Amino acid sequence: VICDVFRNGTFLEIAFMSKRCKNDAAGSCIMCDYGSVNGAQNYDAYLREMDAILQSEKGIEHLLLCTNGSIMDFSQIPRDIFYKIIEHAGKTDISNIIIEAHYLDITNEKLQKVKQLLLSKNVTIELGMETACQKYQDYIIMKQIDMQKFEAVITNIQSHEFSVDVNILFGLPFLSEKEQLLDTKNAISWAFEHNCNAVLFPINVKPYTLLMNMY
Repeated sequence: VICDVFRNGTFLEIAFMSKRCKNDAAGSCIMCDYGSVNGAQNYDAYLREMDAILQSEKGIEHLLLCTNGSIMDFSQIPRDIFYKIIEHAGKTDISNIIIEAHYLDITNEKLQKVKQLLLSKNVTIELGMETACQKYQDYIIMKQIDMQKFEAVITNIQSHEFSVDVNILFGLPFLSEKEQLLDTKNAISWAFEHNCNAVLFPINVKPYTLLMNMY
């Protein structure tokens, strides 16, 4: 599969399937089951597939672009192909473009180029935050998230007049139900205090994950 597609109403997600995410290879992200595709990818096929999908899917108002990892990681999706994907999105009549990435892959250069290519669009950068608690970040999630650096990245994204979605987990392992609820509530409050949209993900215990081994 070159592109994995999900649609719900006027929302369309296109995931450009690629090699193994570097964070997964490093043992990060206990809940990740992204996996990888076998063999080298013909990256031009991404663009052909994307164009075919967008021609067949009508009535889209929100387009999410992602991969099985971080689409702004140029070791996973090459720089030229990433910008071509963004350029193709910019030429559609879809008004809202969402780009999902790891916060450590966000740079000024990338944000400026994306803004240039999507000048007429409402752009959102979606980041996996999971929890606002640094202790839980370090000892449970293991996603290399430093909340001070994370906050600085959000400020930088917003300075480019982009919106920010932060993904928040509900149901962290090793916590009581009360602690899980409190942590999620605190994370939502953190998101709102930093002018971010909160996207909730109840934890699923999936095969081939460190979370499954824990369970």
